[in-house]
Amino acid sequence: MGKERCSLVVVAALLGGLLIPSSSSAAEGSIRLIPEAGRIANGTEVTIRITAEQVRDLYGIQFRLQADPDIWRYEKHAISGRYTEFASPQQSGETGDRAFALIRRNIGDISEQASAEIASITYRARIPGVSEIRLHDVLAVSSETYINEHGKKDLSVLPLSVSQSVKIEVSAAGDVEPPSPAPGSAAPSPIGPSRFDSELQRLTGLLSDREQALALARQLIRRTELAAAAGEENGRRIGTLDSGELADRLRQLQQLQRLLRQNGLTVPLSVTVPMEQGSFAEVRLTAADWQLLSDAGVDLLLAAGQMDLRVPAGSFRAREGEEIAWTAEPISAAAAAGSGDASADYMPLTAYRLEAEAIGADGNRKKIAGFDKPVGLELRYKPGAGREELLGLYTREDRADNWTYIPAGKQDTGSGSFTAELEHFSEYAVIEYAKRYSDTADVYAEARKAIEVLTARHVIEGVDAERFAPRQAVTRAEFTALLVRSLQLPLPEMAAAGFADAEPDKWYTRYIRSAFEAGLIEGDAEGRMNPEAPITREQLAVMAARARSLMPEQSRSPEAAYTPYADDAQISGWARSAVYEAQASGLLVGMEQSRFAPLAETTRADAAVFLLRLAK
Repeated sequence: MGKERCSLVVVAALLGGLLIPSSSSAAEGSIRLIPEAGRIANGTEVTIRITAEQVRDLYGIQFRLQADPDIWRYEKHAISGRYTEFASPQQSGETGDRAFALIRRNIGDISEQASAEIASITYRARIPGVSEIRLHDVLAVSSETYINEHGKKDLSVLPLSVSQSVKIEVSAAGDVEPPSPAPGSAAPSPIGPSRFDSELQRLTGLLSDREQALALARQLIRRTELAAAAGEENGRRIGTLDSGELADRLRQLQQLQRLLRQNGLTVPLSVTVPMEQGSFAEVRLTAADWQLLSDAGVDLLLAAGQMDLRVPAGSFRAREGEEIAWTAEPISAAAAAGSGDASADYMPLTAYRLEAEAIGADGNRKKIAGFDKPVGLELRYKPGAGREELLGLYTREDRADNWTYIPAGKQDTGSGSFTAELEHFSEYAVIEYAKRYSDTADVYAEARKAIEVLTARHVIEGVDAERFAPRQAVTRAEFTALLVRSLQLPLPEMAAAGFADAEPDKWYTRYIRSAFEAGLIEGDAEGRMNPEAPITREQLAVMAARARSLMPEQSRSPEAAYTPYADDAQISGWARSAVYEAQASGLLVGMEQSRFAPLAETTRADAAVFLLRLAK
């Protein structure tokens, strides 16, 4: 599988007018947006830095920044001294897009820094509200060159992860509360009962703008806090909630809810209870108070430093006279680290122990084993603490040695967080899994990046503890298992795969059954799967087309986008449409001399590249 061809606007100029030395360097890392503040006053400025982290040989880059022109006015931008603008930034007034194309001044200045600023852009807030500033259409190249399928010199695309957006809150100009730190570092400042009324009046004036009204309503709910009174029991610091204050907060939220409903708007309601580090890790409320929340349809939001826990109203039943104890206790890095040789590849960034218990009138504590409704977890991490594309959400039983990856964990690089829905409590962590194989140093950059990322996502693994075997052919069964894991398809309990040659006791049988039920694979005329035969490139293309049909966000490419391969006649009729669809979508590209090589085997390295492209 060849290197992806770069269509960056600067490439033509670079190849046409500059001497480009040959190089085997390959850059890997990320591009991030870093705001100087997460909350500012209306009418003031905020500067957003665009940085490259752990990137070597960033020669050229183009990107677009999108800021809502109704909220933000562009003021200025600055380019790092290492780079120069290839063309003046292009702006679209309607969408607020501003496009940049940059080239490194010194082509030989190949270096890698932990974090290096590429550019910065400054906006001035026009109106109050919450808005995302988005980074998109990022394309970067190194100075490494190669001969593309058309026989011409081209630059290699750098496989980078991108922090796609940041959220910034613009408060009213008269708001005297201190601004919040940048996203991912702290929650918005709390709001008291008297201030709530004035904010409600402000919301009334924004109801004609649906998005602005909902954004302000969410802020208002998030800042409606109920402080717990600190106490101590058996040497352990605990917090208890005041029933009268809880009733006051519920009345305020119900007032907000009525206002929204009168205008056809709805938003989930919650009461926030801070559980800051250093004060207490356990908060208690009575069964009567829990019933009060449930009757009002208001969730309980426990905010503990780098973690938010949203407990839905009515998610469990408490008995009369009981107290409910919620524990959200940070786990130190030493305690979070696992044991054994493999633990060296895992670096916990944030970890918490979660527990819910019912305390009876006699003081006996009984663990709440599960919930009737999923509990929402948001676990934040410090931006830049690890390579974001290698981060994942993990769980383990209380104080166990080994962490288990949670495939359903959703990452938001803009806020620096993972979210998941929990059926029960245990320990949870954001962990960087940076597996280093001994035999991948000389594979092409895109494949090396794909192997690292998919290993971190637990989609692929090595052939043993040290080796990946990137040039080894992939069998049909192996690729089926990889695709099922990548798409997070459920594995059936039944062992029968539905094919005459897929034996029930084989490791791959359940994966084959899952793929068959999803429509990803079919047998031959004799009902055979040929699971242990190498998968060919045209077979891969067919599975790619079927996989894309399961992904609603994936659009099919128009017929006009197809470019016939030189060996088109060798492509099987049943695979031709899928082959060219894969070409147009960029999932599979041709080989040398504009050939597709439909019957060629697929290597483990190329399979990794395909799966990562499919996931984007």
